Amino acid sequence: MNPAAQLRHEHDYRSDIDGLRAVAVICVLLYHAFPHWLPGGFIGVDLFFVISGFLITGLLLARFRQRRFSLLDFYQRRILRIFPVLIIVLVMCLLYGWFTLLASEYAQLGSLAAGGAAFIANEILRQQTGYFDLTAASKPLLHLWSLGIEEQYYILWPGLLALLWGKKHRHVLAGLLLLGLGSFVLNIAWVYHSPENAFYSLPSRFWELLAGSVLAWLHQPDNPWQSFHAKLGKHGALWQGWLACACLVVPLVLINPDSLFPGWWALLPVLSAWLFIDAGPHAPFNRILLSNPLMVNIGLISYPLYLWHWPLLVFARQAGNGYISPAARLIALIASVILAWCSYRFIEQPIRRSSYRRQITLLLIAMMVSTGLGAWWIYLSDGFPERHMALRYDAVDDAMGDWDYPGIGFDGRHLRSNVLRGHSHDEVLFLGDSHMEQYWPRLKSLYEDAPGYFTLRFATFDGCASLPGLNRPNSPEFPAGGCALLYQAARTYANSAHVKRIVIDNYWERYQNWPGFSTAMQALSKDILGWQARGIHVYIIMTNPKGRFFVPQNQVRRLPFLAPTITQMPRRWVEKNLTASSQVKNLAQSTHATLINPLNYLCTQQSCPTVNEDGDPINKDSDHLRPESAEDQATFIDQTVLP
Repeated sequence: MNPAAQLRHEHDYRSDIDGLRAVAVICVLLYHAFPHWLPGGFIGVDLFFVISGFLITGLLLARFRQRRFSLLDFYQRRILRIFPVLIIVLVMCLLYGWFTLLASEYAQLGSLAAGGAAFIANEILRQQTGYFDLTAASKPLLHLWSLGIEEQYYILWPGLLALLWGKKHRHVLAGLLLLGLGSFVLNIAWVYHSPENAFYSLPSRFWELLAGSVLAWLHQPDNPWQSFHAKLGKHGALWQGWLACACLVVPLVLINPDSLFPGWWALLPVLSAWLFIDAGPHAPFNRILLSNPLMVNIGLISYPLYLWHWPLLVFARQAGNGYISPAARLIALIASVILAWCSYRFIEQPIRRSSYRRQITLLLIAMMVSTGLGAWWIYLSDGFPERHMALRYDAVDDAMGDWDYPGIGFDGRHLRSNVLRGHSHDEVLFLGDSHMEQYWPRLKSLYEDAPGYFTLRFATFDGCASLPGLNRPNSPEFPAGGCALLYQAARTYANSAHVKRIVIDNYWERYQNWPGFSTAMQALSKDILGWQARGIHVYIIMTNPKGRFFVPQNQVRRLPFLAPTITQMPRRWVEKNLTASSQVKNLAQSTHATLINPLNYLCTQQSCPTVNEDGDPINKDSDHLRPESAEDQATFIDQTVLP
């Protein structure tokens, strides 16, 4: 990422650090292009943070000692380094988006581009969806969150370090350690209770940059650490390299998007980078592997490579209607390398060598401000829905996120339900997650026309399965008290004399790989048998048709030369996607519950439509029916409420 070679011409250039940059960017690229190969590859960003902390602090300390530090000079260097390629990437993404993105997509791109230009992309993403959410794959500038953190660090750190330096030099290390400890504790607290803050905010990531800052302090001339390090000798440096490799490989293999990260896990990649840098350029691993010319050259272009790769992958996925083949991923990575080399060779190096640095700096500032304002205008204009592209697919834009369930929520103690009143106090209790909530428009429409006999009560929560004891992995406080408490509250209510029927629907495929799913299904089976022994009729609904071709955004022909979208999916393909079907069928068969298969109503024997008769998307996303679709087509839910 950045900066590229701050130590160059300041003090001894270390080629092994450029090699470490190569390791970091390769990890990120492999994770983004082939996540199954390297499930923890996103930790490459943590390596970058440590490297940046080390280089920037080393540069600042050297200038402090020489009494020639200039804040303007420092910021000028950062601008000349960061702005040129970033501006080009932002402008190219906005231009491409003008011709290919829907209005809502383009507005979102505008907000992120403006955030990237203002160094707050991480804060914008923190308020949106998470890095690992499904929608992340559709955000071409998602990766700017890490650049935002580094840029905020560049803005704040010179002043903070100068303040520590100005007190007493011997207190600098104590100040670094205290700041780092505070940030780490905040990271641990947030990762459990506010994972978005933990991942995206500078306060919870500051300790990673400070780890590099501490190392820069220890590597100052005449620091006792240098004498201690010299005593370790070559054997010590070799073992240090092995330990650094272990701290890198373990999280790369064991961490995945479901892990609590950063949290305690982030210690390993931070320690790995710390050990590699501390070992010095002559350590065996650094000298042989990291200083290899190939690794050094990749490290030199790591910043533009990081900027280019993700937009190309996102746009390639969009062009493939939500699918990007291995060949397309490889082509996108190769194109990223070519663009990165061109950016480094024809933009970065000429600017660095120019004798008009001040004029170029002012020009870059003006260009960045203009880009940011233009991007913000796109956001304020709702993505310019009058564009030809947006007009052609306004029905798709309307479908995205279309939802009509009045969520009430669950506070961990009290079950707060949506209710449709019938003529009787006898109730039908609906249990499940958003897959149950999607049928609300159909039932509401029925009861608006003529209230039925039963009173209908929804005891649901988005993202929470109605399965005993099953909590969202690594999120025990989702919602307050955990999903298991929601089910307990609903089960307690089910024992009420008013409940005559229970309907259960979950996104079964989502939960089948969660720890404890099989045990939870067995416990649910016992509950169903208990309810039926009390005379309660139980219905179990299987998952409705799902898949990437049901996503409204993937029903868009982005460019004229691309293949048209698919309006009918072979039923056998859809059934293949319903990987939990056998388990749900076994549950219904073993408990003698009534099983409802939406495919028998929404599909023919041969295919499942992805659009309705008017050509509008049936779904709002990959697996949820739109309110209009549910109201018109989900007739199978009627049997659960008929007398």
